[in-house]
Amino acid sequence: MDNITGLISGGGSDDTLTLNTANQSVVIGTDISSIETVTGTGSNELTGSNITNTWAINATNQGVINDGTVDEVNFVNFNNITGGALVDNFTLSLMDNITGLISGGGSDDTLTLNTANQSVVIGTDISSIEMVTGTGSNALTASNITNTWAINA
Repeated sequence: MDNITGLISGGGSDDTLTLNTANQSVVIGTDISSIETVTGTGSNELTGSNITNTWAINATNQGVINDGTVDEVNFVNFNNITGGALVDNFTLSLMDNITGLISGGGSDDTLTLNTANQSVVIGTDISSIEMVTGTGSNALTASNITNTWAINA
């Protein structure tokens, strides 16, 4: 993406952008628009639009943002994902589905785990996530700094 200045716009059909080089950073709304599928090679970072986003991470380093809406983007081979400036809601079955970092970006962001027995490490697995919700028993480990916890049963 470093070789492109400006916006890549897909137009009105189902459009796909394939990145043939690893370690790329793609920002939806700034780098791409009207692209329904973006596929990376190796390790990459994807940042959501500055709107309320719903992220469904459904396989290793892949998923869909805003499924079924005009803002839908499917992504493959993005191990680091970052939310936009507004609320981002991330849903995963397995924490292993993202091999890098999930960062909420701005606003009040959430992470929902749909499977029990998951382990989440703040600062390593997630950052800038204001609420984590799990199913069954899970482990949440804080960063090695002073932390304030609010646990609601």
